[in-house]
Amino acid sequence: MGWALKSATVTRKNFTTTQKTYLTEVFQEGERTGQKADPTEISKAMRRAKHSDGSSIFEKDDFLTPLQIAGFFSRLTAKKKLLH
Repeated sequence: MGWALKSATVTRKNFTTTQKTYLTEVFQEGERTGQKADPTEISKAMRRAKHSDGSSIFEKDDFLTPLQIAGFFSRLTAKKKLLH
């Protein structure tokens, strides 16, 4: 047994369709209006997002960090550039 700190194991999980749909809608709204969405604000908005009946759209496990959101937007931008 050594003295080195144990590295945190990261479990990779694909985005759910709900997450993808929500983020894509936010991204497209930013494209239409010309105002980029802030990943930090979107992360907070995901925690507050509710259905019309008042139930939460996302479970606790479905919350994304600003880094994950920024990465998703980066991939959407790259795909958009490839198509044009």
